Amino acid sequence: AYKALKTPSLELYIAAVTEPGAGTQATATCLLGGTVSSGVVRFRLAGEAIAVNVSATMSLDDVGNAIAAAFTAKTKLPATCTYNTGTDTVTWTIKNKGASGRDWILYHDPTDKPSALTLTLTGSATVNTNGVRFGASGTGTGTEDVTTLLTKLATTTRYARIAVGHNDTTNAALWETHVNTKAGPLSLLLEQLVFAHNGALASAQSLAQTTLNHFRSQVLWARNCESHPAEIAASKAAVRSVREQTEWVPDYDGLVLPGIAAHAFEADKPTDTEQDTALNNSLTPVTSSDGNAVVVRSITSYSLNGTAQDERCLDIGDAVMPDQATIDSKLLYETEFRPQNPRVAPDPAEGEEPPPAGVAYPALWKSALKSRMESWYRAGWLEERPQGVWEPVVDFNVSGRFILCDTPLAVTRVQHRLDNVIRQIFNTA
Repeated sequence: AYKALKTPSLELYIAAVTEPGAGTQATATCLLGGTVSSGVVRFRLAGEAIAVNVSATMSLDDVGNAIAAAFTAKTKLPATCTYNTGTDTVTWTIKNKGASGRDWILYHDPTDKPSALTLTLTGSATVNTNGVRFGASGTGTGTEDVTTLLTKLATTTRYARIAVGHNDTTNAALWETHVNTKAGPLSLLLEQLVFAHNGALASAQSLAQTTLNHFRSQVLWARNCESHPAEIAASKAAVRSVREQTEWVPDYDGLVLPGIAAHAFEADKPTDTEQDTALNNSLTPVTSSDGNAVVVRSITSYSLNGTAQDERCLDIGDAVMPDQATIDSKLLYETEFRPQNPRVAPDPAEGEEPPPAGVAYPALWKSALKSRMESWYRAGWLEERPQGVWEPVVDFNVSGRFILCDTPLAVTRVQHRLDNVIRQIFNTA
């Protein structure tokens, strides 16, 4: 929520999920040793730097208690911190139970620490130099179940952009089914999901392409990002929820993610090859530039039709524009077309007069819809005018006595690339 609220003009709803009853809270520890002299002990958690000044008059216990006090003062951090004098150990404990706690990363920065003081971090895995993921001694277990929450959200309310706070395969599949159901023709509550992953490329790809492969989802990948995947998802979903109200084919190339920590290590930034792999396999890669976390290119998690590569719904705009066109067409029908035409009839036969005022018929709806589609074209969201093969096909259902319509959309693509060869000589062609 803190990261989402960094986006201005945001309307935010927060839904809590019950913790796994048999789960445990992920921990990380730091064993203090050696001798104390003057210096600064530095840590980073959730992208926030914590510095503790140390003097030669302090004992190991003084240093440990000072570290615990410095972290305790930061009440918005995701972990509590305590010091055990008997074992000379600082322990950080994630405030929530569950395996998602293992996605938090703790770093020790030894730049100006007391020279003879040793600090040994322990977690579930090492990260780069002097970093660990939480989950020491097998802690950080259990996966929450969103089933009950989804029953609460299966209402007549549309939550347009949803930042999902977890990225396990079971819950991701439940979310996918949930938004697909709400998008059905009898409800048209069109929602889109944002997930994130800060682990290995292969693991993130498995979530995006194998578990999801979904038009209404995107998965951001930021390897070893010190911001939690829940925070990354919240930051991006917040930007999307505001921007996509007025930009139906949005451009997110180079988007700075508000509040998200940049990569601390150059090796964690995705290489050009890794970016290409990610984009070909349902992932939105995140890199870093000028101290900011930056989106390379924003795509949906859909990339496969069976086993064949399919790029028909690649960019976020490919998913957003049809949703917005559906909402706008529905608005046109409910607020203008139907109030002005409360009765309905088929098109008049050739040579016949059109029905009287107040009677809707297919050709009349087609004219109104084409006019609205022209406005979408003028806004730059469609490559083609509603003409020829791109105009709506409208007919009349005789048995049901209603108008039916098929509306093709040639969604515009965001410009991502320009190739330019610079020559020292003139062109001979």
